[in-house]
Amino acid sequence: PPSPPPSTPEELCYRAYGAFKDKEYPAAEALFKEFLAKYPEHELADNAQFWLGECYYTQGDYERAILEYEKVLSRYPKGDKVPSALLKEGLSFLAIGDKVNGTFLLEKLLKEHPATLQASIARRKLEQLKGSQRR
Repeated sequence: PPSPPPSTPEELCYRAYGAFKDKEYPAAEALFKEFLAKYPEHELADNAQFWLGECYYTQGDYERAILEYEKVLSRYPKGDKVPSALLKEGLSFLAIGDKVNGTFLLEKLLKEHPATLQASIARRKLEQLKGSQRR
């Protein structure tokens, strides 16, 4: 039998994340969208918005991922997913061949969140890009 509908916002978000972890991306996408529609101001909303972007990124739909990561930055600028969203939006632009925007976002991450794990990943990626331009 189908599982009962989630009774709390947290349960809905965790169910969406569980679907993502199980690689059930269409289900995860639908659940994250439902969460964001019902609870846009919830403390987990920035997480749901980020993981919606991850649903697209993981499937190689970088243009849609960019749009979702951008919403993390515009709607939840003080949220804890901002460094991750900057990193993944930058990597998404690089994946579609847009080095200008990709580099800009990675450098913005280094400037605004220098002490994060995401910044160290961005630093390595920028060094790789500089290295590949020298050849």
